[in-house]
Amino acid sequence: MLHLLIPFVIILYLSLTIAISFFHAKNPKIDFRGKNICLLIAHPDDESMFFGPLLCHLSKIDCQIFILCMTTGNYYNQGSRRVQEMHSACKHMFSRYNLKIVDQGDRIPDHASKKWDEELTKNIISAYLEQNSIQTVVTFDQFGISGHANHCYLNKIVKKYFSFVEVWQLVTVNRARKYIPLIDILFSLKENHLIIGSLRDYFRIFGMMLEHKSQLVWFRWLKFFVLKTPLFDDYEGSEFEYSAKEPRSDDILKKPATKAASLPSKAHLSNEQMKNESQIRSLHYRSVNAYARHVKLVNDYLIYYSGGKTLKEVFERDVSKDKTDLDVIREEMRFIWDQEDEPSTWEQRLAKKYYDKLFKEYCICDLTLFDQKKIAMRWRVEKEVLTGKGQFVCGDKRCSVRDGLKTWEVNFGYVEHGEKKNALVKLRLCPECSVKLNFHHKKKEYVKPAKVEKRKKKHTKLEDSESESDKEETKEEKKIKKEEVVDSREKISADGNMIVLESDDSMWKSTGVSEKHNEDKAREEEFEEYLEDLFF
Repeated sequence: MLHLLIPFVIILYLSLTIAISFFHAKNPKIDFRGKNICLLIAHPDDESMFFGPLLCHLSKIDCQIFILCMTTGNYYNQGSRRVQEMHSACKHMFSRYNLKIVDQGDRIPDHASKKWDEELTKNIISAYLEQNSIQTVVTFDQFGISGHANHCYLNKIVKKYFSFVEVWQLVTVNRARKYIPLIDILFSLKENHLIIGSLRDYFRIFGMMLEHKSQLVWFRWLKFFVLKTPLFDDYEGSEFEYSAKEPRSDDILKKPATKAASLPSKAHLSNEQMKNESQIRSLHYRSVNAYARHVKLVNDYLIYYSGGKTLKEVFERDVSKDKTDLDVIREEMRFIWDQEDEPSTWEQRLAKKYYDKLFKEYCICDLTLFDQKKIAMRWRVEKEVLTGKGQFVCGDKRCSVRDGLKTWEVNFGYVEHGEKKNALVKLRLCPECSVKLNFHHKKKEYVKPAKVEKRKKKHTKLEDSESESDKEETKEEKKIKKEEVVDSREKISADGNMIVLESDDSMWKSTGVSEKHNEDKAREEEFEEYLEDLFF
């Protein structure tokens, strides 16, 4: 008798299921049209096992479906295979789908006894919601349907961090409804947010489940044929989303009865309000592009923190304290650096390096304010030395006269870093600039040292003495000398041969050498005079 009763119950159950699904296909009172909906699941095959009727319903209406799976289902080291199977199942249900499968290894593992990294899980879900502008999230309830710890943890994360979006959760039923499908059907028909699929939906869901070949074990087949049928999904709104529930008019007019002791403090309310506003603001900033975010932040800054300043005044950089290398040199420059003065800062080292490149034989002056006893001086640079400025050209900054230059020794007094100093310098000026230099009192003209003059006088005396001795020699003496010279060149030996003592070439060569020696000596004297004029 029992072996006949069991097939009869199974046939009756399937007949009732097919009849109800065929004649009473029911859509929920939840309006999903025109929304971006995210299905948040823990493992591949959850979408087929638990959310099949929902996916069939969403595929028929105008909405965007996004599926976020938090693990690869790698409990039995089949993660890569299960990922491919989930893609195949989504292709079987949708022509176009948006699927993201998270693979974080041990930080978000497929394991009922291992905890997930809460901060990482929150960040991944938050980024996915913001990236796709999700308005509604569908996930498990706090019991997780099958009681799996990963399913329950998803509900906990969503409730804790994502109160600013609309959340719907799949309801977990009691054991009687779960294991006696006929009772479940009777109770489910009264639910407002029940989704009942058609017979065609049944085969679509069955086809999705067949794609998960690695998961087709006996208890999953039991799910389809004996336990709660995949044609029934019952949803309820989350406890923090009030817009999903439609209150009656009596409830609106009726003031809720609350106890004074249960009222939260004002500080708690303000903190919750600030937290909620910050989450909404953060979601808004991340949902717009970078340019719109920049414009928003700039406008807010100008409104609240600018103090009445214009945009240019607020964002214009302060260049008053900017310095170039030339500015640093002007501040740290010294007219004369002593050998004992060692630079201690990089500014002083820069100024000392520039000072070492200057030429300090003669100065360049500026006589613009000569009538006010103000004369500016500086050392020459390499370009001025090459052009002769300050030595062969007038040393005034604006004068280019080359003739009639005079050398002046000037006791230059100046103020450097608040300290008065003096330095004896040399100037080469034209007559007109010399008048300007000596406008108030005459400066000392530089005279060549007496040693050079004595050398010149000695040289002139020698020349005079040589000329007088030449005049005293008579013509006869010159002839005698010539004969002696000829005799000295040649000497006849005893056997009649002539011996050449000195050739004409050697004679001319010796005279040439002496003349060259005299020329070198004259050049050396001129070079010594030039150096004495340069350094003394």
